[in-house]
Amino acid sequence: MRIIGGEQKGRVIRLKKSLINFELRPTSHKVRKALFDIIGTRIIDALFLDLFSGTGAIGFEAFSRGAKKVVFVESKRTLINNINKFSKQTEIIKNIEIVNEDCLKFLKTTDECFDIIFADPPYYYEKYDELFSLINNFELLKDKGLFVIEHSSKKNIFQVISNMEFIKSYKYGDTSLSFFKKGGVKVENSPLSWNL
Repeated sequence: MRIIGGEQKGRVIRLKKSLINFELRPTSHKVRKALFDIIGTRIIDALFLDLFSGTGAIGFEAFSRGAKKVVFVESKRTLINNINKFSKQTEIIKNIEIVNEDCLKFLKTTDECFDIIFADPPYYYEKYDELFSLINNFELLKDKGLFVIEHSSKKNIFQVISNMEFIKSYKYGDTSLSFFKKGGVKVENSPLSWNL
């Protein structure tokens, strides 16, 4: 898996085949490229939170493209070890934080406020409502911040949103990226007009 843009473009994140299973679905090259094309210059100097980090590819891509700081949060020790290994090999140590913890627990305890929060939970994940609520209720997004969630295109994300405003969703086969911002409006099944 290669970093596809920015200062670290071309760097390879290696992952043992034994770690790739139903629970770990590395974000495809196509979806990663689309994500950062959509985010654009918002990534510059952003405080970026990568929840359910997995391989770390999204967080390292964010750092490569100019994020000021990236926080990786992943509960599985084997995956955290892989993220640590890559960061040391590439000397990407400054301005990154690697946290081996359950994502919901992290959201309850962090005192940082982020410009961009990205989450890629397992497709069978059932705690979407709590995830949205914690980000909103603990004010973990800055006023013009973005929350992006990668999810199955079959998942009706509108049924679980709590106190956040939907911007737009992009579908890439079985995978969708849905964008949200802070707010207290219950979302209907149509995008709000808001420029990314």
